[in-house]
Amino acid sequence: MSAALPDGDYEVLIDSTLADGTLTYGEYLHRGESEDEFLLTAHICHPSLANDNCSGLALLTILAEHLRSLHTRLSYRFLFSPGTIGPVSWLAANEANLGRIKHGLVVAGVGDGLVALADAIVVDSLDADVAVGTSRLAVAAQEWCGTEIGIVSITTDRRHDG
Repeated sequence: MSAALPDGDYEVLIDSTLADGTLTYGEYLHRGESEDEFLLTAHICHPSLANDNCSGLALLTILAEHLRSLHTRLSYRFLFSPGTIGPVSWLAANEANLGRIKHGLVVAGVGDGLVALADAIVVDSLDADVAVGTSRLAVAAQEWCGTEIGIVSITTDRRHDG
């Protein structure tokens, strides 16, 4: 066991270099009737932590797979990137198209028995199938995990704001 440093002021030198490099991220776009987008993102920087990043990656992957067969009003963009720097880099690289993003959700920490699902992503005739589908996903996830999962409804259709 190591001893803690005593209280006091310390000088710290961070020896770093700012240089060109690369950042890898994954992206999938489910094209809807509209170019307006719902951005869903999960972080890939701690994939071995089941309730942190891995649960969000798994949930969004299942949701993206489910959406592939549906006709929706909105487009849904899935972004898988390292936390903070990934979304910041993606935003900088896609600045010209940011006006298309109307809604967003970061999915993390959803493996502890509570899964936040957007089961009413957009309330209209085309996306009603998405709402039903995400509710079915919750049931399937519950059966797969062998644990009770709570469903949190998220409505993003501003027509319903009071």
